[in-house]
Amino acid sequence: MQASTELAYKMRQYIKVVDEELIRKAYDYSFLMHSSQTRDSGDCFFSHPLFVANLLTNLHLDQNTITAGLLHDVVEDTDVTIEDIKSIFGSDIASLVDGVTKLSKFQLQSQEAKQAENFRKFLVAMSNDIRVLLIKLADRLHNMQTLNYIKKPERRHKIARETLQIYAPIAERMGIFTIQNELENLSFETLYPSIFSCICDQLKEFHLDTKDLTQDTLDALEAVFKKHHLTCTIQGREKTPYSIWEKMKRKNIPFQKLSDIVAFRIIVDRVEQCYQALGIIHQTYPVVPGRFKDYISLPKQNGYKSIHTCVIGPFNQRIEIQIRTFDMDAYCRLGVAAHWSYKKPQEHKDGRKYVWLKNALEILESTHDVEEFLEHTKFEMFSNEVFVFSSHDQILSLPKGSTALDFVYALFPTLADYTQLIRINGRPAELHTVLLNGDQIDVHFSHELTICEAWEWFVMTGKAKTAIQKFLKNQKKKQFIKIGIYMFQNAIKHQKLPYVESIIQNIIKQLHINSVQLFWEKLGRNDIQIADVLALYILPSPEIEKNFDPQDANITVHDPVLLEDSSANHRLLSTHIPQIKKFKNVFKVVQMIVVIKNTQQTLEEFMKHVKRHPLYCLSIECIEKNEDYQKISIEFEVCDVEKMTILKNDLIKIQGVDSINF
Repeated sequence: MQASTELAYKMRQYIKVVDEELIRKAYDYSFLMHSSQTRDSGDCFFSHPLFVANLLTNLHLDQNTITAGLLHDVVEDTDVTIEDIKSIFGSDIASLVDGVTKLSKFQLQSQEAKQAENFRKFLVAMSNDIRVLLIKLADRLHNMQTLNYIKKPERRHKIARETLQIYAPIAERMGIFTIQNELENLSFETLYPSIFSCICDQLKEFHLDTKDLTQDTLDALEAVFKKHHLTCTIQGREKTPYSIWEKMKRKNIPFQKLSDIVAFRIIVDRVEQCYQALGIIHQTYPVVPGRFKDYISLPKQNGYKSIHTCVIGPFNQRIEIQIRTFDMDAYCRLGVAAHWSYKKPQEHKDGRKYVWLKNALEILESTHDVEEFLEHTKFEMFSNEVFVFSSHDQILSLPKGSTALDFVYALFPTLADYTQLIRINGRPAELHTVLLNGDQIDVHFSHELTICEAWEWFVMTGKAKTAIQKFLKNQKKKQFIKIGIYMFQNAIKHQKLPYVESIIQNIIKQLHINSVQLFWEKLGRNDIQIADVLALYILPSPEIEKNFDPQDANITVHDPVLLEDSSANHRLLSTHIPQIKKFKNVFKVVQMIVVIKNTQQTLEEFMKHVKRHPLYCLSIECIEKNEDYQKISIEFEVCDVEKMTILKNDLIKIQGVDSINF
């Protein structure tokens, strides 16, 4: 039987009407596009998308998702474009393929940033259609199953570490525990082969030692429920090597001291029977204190529901028991896929209804730093949960280790910056108090902002950290803007210059800065030098020279030839000096003393030469005067003293200029 026909056959087991032509077309198209490619194992590359499609049928997904599974690598690994997929298979399938396509041509500064950017794109795609997640997880699972064919150890370790840090937690958050467990164990085996092998050997010994005990415990439990006339299915479940290793590290104990390597699962038809079964277990066997958890009344963020308890079992050993319905058990195996509706897929494909994903997207919207975003979301995914209550008895699930301030940012994101007082269980508490299960939190707010830099150290969740960092960045930005404005105002005040908005706008254009606010911020941060800005301000471009009217700047430009009494210091704003292209950051003030005949013609000719020369004139002052001569002091602010010599040689040629000295 052809593989495409096998796929269609498997789909007909749960889909009434299967578009076999669509499946066959996608199968043939993917096979053709990948025909010249092979995997590291030497197998035809097409074996990979075929595996992904088969796994998606095991999850009972719709035919568009399975079609996208067959096509998910053609855009990334061939010359096919998303537009090609859209024209041949439609927009829905094209959207799914695009969601799982890596940004292979996207260049970032670091490998970590590239991983973060890909993860960001992945989350955004998931938020629109959760089927993207399911395709990607199936893709990653097959890549991990064939990881040993990759020759370079560093590449294998990189993929395994990424899987353990990103994809396994995503599978856990979406409740797909079968995929989560396999991803974790495959990564664990690659990263820590000796530890993995040791735990597997100890598990084999455990099987030999407890094989009869496990079966005897199952028989005893079945007898108890038969006695109470409660129909149920009882299973023994063994912990995975990775979960065993994590527990050994967490509790700092050897393998031999683990008491719950095998857990027993009791599965019933209805929710009320779960509590009936719990009552029977607790009546029959002594309860181990502190080990009871009711995830039916308080489900985990990923939708997991079950009752957990620990008792001293029929053979005087601790046993962990999980009680759930068949629907809950299906969710534990398939996660979101267990609730997939084929008749109305729109009801289930929206990713935003999943709490952890919603939180991750809120973090994404609040930060532009992709590596920071990845770090925050990784924390959210790895964290266990604590359940707390608001003063109005609203239940909130937070990562374990969250503080009172985390609670405020989770429940009151718009008011959190005004937090004044927190009470936990009726008593005043510090903002950084770590929350425990069952805590009730009452929050009081101020009319004024109370947020400060220390708050960043008081929180654990990515949502709170991002909100605080965003506020602090905005505050610093405002401070730098004020500093930039203050620096510039002081500079032009010192130089006795007016503020001219048109010149500022021209400087911003020359520096290729997007806005006035960004210009002041960069100036305040010292990203651009005040001396450079002042040089451009003093020596504006020809366009500004042409349109600039000194009267707009609320100053008057005085010519010495028009002054009867020149004893006062008068400023000139040079409006006829060409734009300079380079400027040194060191200004020098040079004084020129000129003795000149006291005639109208001589003075006019002299001022004409001064104005057209590319030097900024600070002041012109008549310091001595008689009937025949004037002694004039001229101050120039220059960055190149040699230009003063050029000016001197130019001015000395004027008839009536007697002497020039510096």
